[in-house]
Amino acid sequence: MWYSIAKNLKYSPSAIIHRQFGNSAYVCKEVDENELEDFIKGKKYDGLNIGAPYKIRCCGLVDEISGLSRNCGAVNTVINRNGKLFGYNTDWDGVAKTFKKYGIDAKNKTVLVLGTGGTSQTVKDYCFQSGAREVITVSREGRVNYDNVYCFSQAEIVVNCTPIGKYPNDGCPLDLKKFPSLQFVFDLNYFPLRSRLLIEAKESGIKHADGLIMLVEQARKAEELFMNKKIADGETDIIYKKAYGNTVNIVLTGMSGAGKSVAGKELAGLLHKNYLDTDNLVVERVGMPLNEYILKFGQEKYRETEKSVIKDLYGRSNTVIATGEGAVLDRENAYYLQSNAIVIFIDNKNAKKYCTSPLIEEKTFDQIYKERYKTYIDGCDYFVKSDNKEKTVKLIRKMYDEIACY
Repeated sequence: MWYSIAKNLKYSPSAIIHRQFGNSAYVCKEVDENELEDFIKGKKYDGLNIGAPYKIRCCGLVDEISGLSRNCGAVNTVINRNGKLFGYNTDWDGVAKTFKKYGIDAKNKTVLVLGTGGTSQTVKDYCFQSGAREVITVSREGRVNYDNVYCFSQAEIVVNCTPIGKYPNDGCPLDLKKFPSLQFVFDLNYFPLRSRLLIEAKESGIKHADGLIMLVEQARKAEELFMNKKIADGETDIIYKKAYGNTVNIVLTGMSGAGKSVAGKELAGLLHKNYLDTDNLVVERVGMPLNEYILKFGQEKYRETEKSVIKDLYGRSNTVIATGEGAVLDRENAYYLQSNAIVIFIDNKNAKKYCTSPLIEEKTFDQIYKERYKTYIDGCDYFVKSDNKEKTVKLIRKMYDEIACY
């Protein structure tokens, strides 16, 4: 048996990823801190992947560690060879793969590494070996902390190795606007796929990456050790697309009448995803038709309910979500919708003809569309110009197939 062990693995796709590499006997197991030593030294396994917060501690629980693990001071892969435990660090390969994928060279760069755990030590070692000018550790109580970190405004790379931004912690550790030289933001968290930190990077036009490609690459390198065989480098990209496809939501935005609901239902079936409509969720919550609810309680109350419904979608995965025409006008709504999603704006020239929103009259449709257009564009990853459902679905399907598998 092979295990992924950590304190919390509730949202981990590790078992699925390792099975796609061919290891059908790989499972996830949550282990409490007071159980860790007995579990590792009990040796009732063939191999382990070690998760937070045990990577540093694991160095002292195995019989031998690799030179890379010694340099990093962290072990994330353990092999049981005839009762002798060997510790390795495959996270390093995952970090390297991510930097390479996004075309980032740490040489002569100032790097801020947030956090002090085992993975942060691995990131620091990678950056040092890559020739970084300086690598600065940022922690709550360290010499450089979240109050004085802005003294290093010249930083070009930020790597978040803390759980801030990992569901359900939706905070943001830094104000990126105070780092005018930033070229790359890497958040090792992978659920949701876009933390507030990464969304801020996106809005600022900064290259950014989540931790999913790192997770898949370190799994490939771990499986090479587990199975004692070479696995082609290209397998990481294939399995990454599958893992991404099994996780990511598709959020459809645009005016009422654009065809979000009709296209969304068909897409969900084609891509083997769940389907939700935020307006339908509001109706379910309030127990009356939308028109009646807005007439009785007003638009402000409707938007308040809509906002509550959308916040409850935070943490959803593998779902197509059709949104109300004004949902993304609220910044918090936009955050929760895009946090684990590809956002697609459907720009349908016939939307006015099919508009059913009680908040938009025919005579005001064109003006409202004009006012909202920039918000729709700025808030989307892709936009689709279409005048019918078939074309919309075809265009979105083509785009999706380029970045994900299912």
